[in-house]
Amino acid sequence: MKSLNEFYTELDELKKNNPEGVHKYLVDTFNDHQQCCGRHNDIDMACRSELAEYCKAKGNYEYAINYYKDLKEIIASISGTDSAAYVSCLNNMAETYRLTGDLAESQKLFFNAANILESRVGTRDYLYGQVINNIGLNYMMMGENNKAIMNIRNALSVISDLEECKEDTANALVNLGVLYNRTGDNDAALQNLSQAIDIYETDAPDSPSKGAAYNCKGSICFGKGEYAEARECFEKALESLAATAGKTPDYAVCSEWLVYTLAKLGDYDTALAHAEEAAAIYEKFLGADNKKTVSTKALVEKLRP
Repeated sequence: MKSLNEFYTELDELKKNNPEGVHKYLVDTFNDHQQCCGRHNDIDMACRSELAEYCKAKGNYEYAINYYKDLKEIIASISGTDSAAYVSCLNNMAETYRLTGDLAESQKLFFNAANILESRVGTRDYLYGQVINNIGLNYMMMGENNKAIMNIRNALSVISDLEECKEDTANALVNLGVLYNRTGDNDAALQNLSQAIDIYETDAPDSPSKGAAYNCKGSICFGKGEYAEARECFEKALESLAATAGKTPDYAVCSEWLVYTLAKLGDYDTALAHAEEAAAIYEKFLGADNKKTVSTKALVEKLRP
């Protein structure tokens, strides 16, 4: 039977060169080890973990949760319920429940993980910071902004000191910026977003979240009437979004912000070009009859000379 190192070497090769073969490889390996070795071994647990992640990425959340539940019980029987592996499994399962919209179950699992970590390693551990940040994200989705701010700030106090967590730090700062914007504290929002952008540009220039940071900052600048700075932010957001995700409807939303900004600056020709591009993107992804497509085409007509 293959070793754990051989398993991951083969899996990484498949992910790189034949992603369609990943699921079959995981299922076949899992079944082989069930027959010959039983369930309590490193390969079995690695397969369950990878299958859970695969299902989660494909949107098959129920299957992913079932794999995590089985894995959680196995880890508990081998390593105990205070092990790092057990906590990591709780964290992953909680993230999956969040994707299903079951924030109550997700939050329960995150708090369970946080309590284990607090008693086991204290509150200065990276995984603890990650779990607390996830609790904050859940509160953010629930609309409980003050609780979200408190937890994400606590997470930042842990992860911002870790060199390997630069991108995680920037992502948390973006979420704080969004939250402060929600509460009407635009100065704090801009401060956190600017800090995030500085980190992205220096340490994570290819981050998929960089575009969102520029877009959020641009919208705040637009609301304050700072149109020249808003234009710069939206243009950088579009550049980042195109490079990391392509020209999707999210790109088109940012384009619309830029259209209104350019109109405020009197640059109607450039505004028209971006409006036409946004309308074409909406039509491609959402259809000709979608309200976003229709409204953006109407905007195009208004901008035509």
